Amino acid sequence: MNQAWLWFEKEADTEDYGFNWGFHVDLIAGVDGPDTEAFGGPGWDSTWQWGSGQYGAAVPQAYVQLAINQFSIILGHFYTILGYEQVPSPYNFFYSHNYTMAYGEPFTQTGVLCEYPLTESITLLGGWTNGWDQGFQFGANDSSTFLGGIQYESADERTSIMWSTSAGYWGDGAVIHSGGVGGGPTTMDNGNIFDQSFVWQQMIAKNWTYVFQADLGLNSETTQVAGTSHTEWYSLLNYLFYNFNAHWAAGIRLEWFADPQGVRVDRANLNQLNAQGQTIPALNRANYWEATIGFNWRPNNNFRLRPEIRYDWANGMGTNPGHRFDPLGNAYRQATLWTLGIDALWLY
Repeated sequence: MNQAWLWFEKEADTEDYGFNWGFHVDLIAGVDGPDTEAFGGPGWDSTWQWGSGQYGAAVPQAYVQLAINQFSIILGHFYTILGYEQVPSPYNFFYSHNYTMAYGEPFTQTGVLCEYPLTESITLLGGWTNGWDQGFQFGANDSSTFLGGIQYESADERTSIMWSTSAGYWGDGAVIHSGGVGGGPTTMDNGNIFDQSFVWQQMIAKNWTYVFQADLGLNSETTQVAGTSHTEWYSLLNYLFYNFNAHWAAGIRLEWFADPQGVRVDRANLNQLNAQGQTIPALNRANYWEATIGFNWRPNNNFRLRPEIRYDWANGMGTNPGHRFDPLGNAYRQATLWTLGIDALWLY
């Protein structure tokens, strides 16, 4: 079981004029639970995961919302606004996730986020967060980041464009991401972060939808990595979906994710630490590519089946031997990987 999900909410009314309030709390259990906990510590909210082995549970969202006319503010722990794919499975077409979401963006953030519809088509977002994937222990790791963006949606709702960014000081010793590299001792300095994501969604004709995403991440003045104080990562993604009818849809995803310093993706555990606890990333530098083809079967509004076939490959940079994928634990160290996947979603 990847996700067993419960949420409790009262939506704040932003359509009418006046003051309104709401709240939202999520609880997730399953294999995806440990990936959505609050990292960084110390504190009670950095151990929201519980359980043993690969299964666990977490509280990925817990916030209150205040609305004054059409201006709204959320305060607490919430999903990031960066990127196209999201943590809850029902919001994604594919069973598997892209590299960009898994390694290049935060899952959750904690702080304050304001939203204001400047016009009927343009919405502004802006606020403050305490880094990436951290909880309510404000100031524990000195992280302080801006989170904001601008969204455009056409009047006919066929075109949507979103640019979002997270920028500021990343913090001391915080685990940057559940799947990334850079935990290190608490004396390590993650430096400054600038991460931006551009997502364009376009409906084509009657049944076609195209999505384009471009991301860029820059990490400067960091002491996490041996031999350099600057790391970066960047990616391009393309999605194309076709709805045959109300029950069947097909999709394809093509992605290029570049990790030139080898600090974001460590799928074969090739990264090592030196005596100072810094990452030695030379063996893990690579360009990662993936192509995924999948189908969605929706016999009704409550059930969905998502089969897919995925091909991953990587080419190394510099001293990288190109052996990247190790799903069997030292039993398969190759630069290519085929994956067949299928899952079922039940919404209630």
